[in-house]
Amino acid sequence: MCIKGVVFDLDGTLVDSRLDFDAMRKEMGIIERTPILEALDGMTDEEHRKQCWQILLKHEQVAAVVATPMPGVEEFLQRLSQNHIPLGVLTRNSQKSAEKMLELFEVTFSIVVTRNNAPHKPAPDGLRLICKKWQLLPSEVLFIGDFWIDMKTGENAGTRTAMYGEGLSRALVEKVDFEFRAFSQAFSLIEPFLMPEHKMDI
Repeated sequence: MCIKGVVFDLDGTLVDSRLDFDAMRKEMGIIERTPILEALDGMTDEEHRKQCWQILLKHEQVAAVVATPMPGVEEFLQRLSQNHIPLGVLTRNSQKSAEKMLELFEVTFSIVVTRNNAPHKPAPDGLRLICKKWQLLPSEVLFIGDFWIDMKTGENAGTRTAMYGEGLSRALVEKVDFEFRAFSQAFSLIEPFLMPEHKMDI
C-alpha cells in the first residue's frame, strides 16, 4: 500500500460543526435516521422540498460560523503537508459553508468537492474527481471520515479508507484500512505507507 494523497470528510472529521441532524429531520418532517440528502432527493412535493432545502441551508450557515477544528487534526494536517502529501476535502455540505469552515486551517486543501459540484456521497464521483485532479490511482488515495457513508464512498471509488471515531457499523461496509479514535494516533498508523517527498503540480 502506498498513500500519495489524503482526502477528508468535513463535518465530524475535520471540524466539529455542531450540526444537529436530528433537529433538522424534525423540522423537515423526515423519519429518524434517514439520510437528509437522500430524503430531499426523494421528495415529490416541490414546495415542501424547497422549504426543507431552506432549513438545511439555515443550519449549515450557522454551523459554518460556530465550527471548530477537531482535536489534534491541525497537527496531523501539518505533518501530512510537511511530507508533501496533497490534501483534499469531500463533503455532503454546501460549497459556501465548506469553504467558510476550511478558513479555520492554515494548510492548503488543493481541492474541495461538495454536493454543488459532484453527486453526493456515497456516490464515488467526487473521490474519482479528486484522484483525476491529482493524477493518482484511487488505490493511492486515502479517504478519512467518521461515518459509514464515508467508508462506503471509499469502497465505491476504490480508495483506501480510514475510520475516525466510533461511528462505524461493520454491517454496512466490507473493508476499512485504518481505524483510529484520535488524530494523535493517526500519523503513526499512516506514516509507514506515505510516499515520502511526493511532489506534484496541483
